[in-house]
Amino acid sequence: MSARRLGWILGGLFYLALWGLALTANHSWIGPLATPLVLGLLVAGGVWIQRFVGISPRHPKFEGRSRHDREDPSA
Repeated sequence: MSARRLGWILGGLFYLALWGLALTANHSWIGPLATPLVLGLLVAGGVWIQRFVGISPRHPKFEGRSRHDREDPSA
């Protein structure tokens, strides 16, 4: 198992444990715990609507200088 997958699993379990604690004992944690969940649902809904309408995702366009056009800092 990769470290990234292990991190996601442990983070998810920790998040679920905090939800369990918030629902049983400390109700003031419900708002802060619900915020990332609601934001994730809003982003997923926006992506779904874009695909449903047929809007293709934009690709980033970088118009900066290339790495070889840098000035010499020692000059």
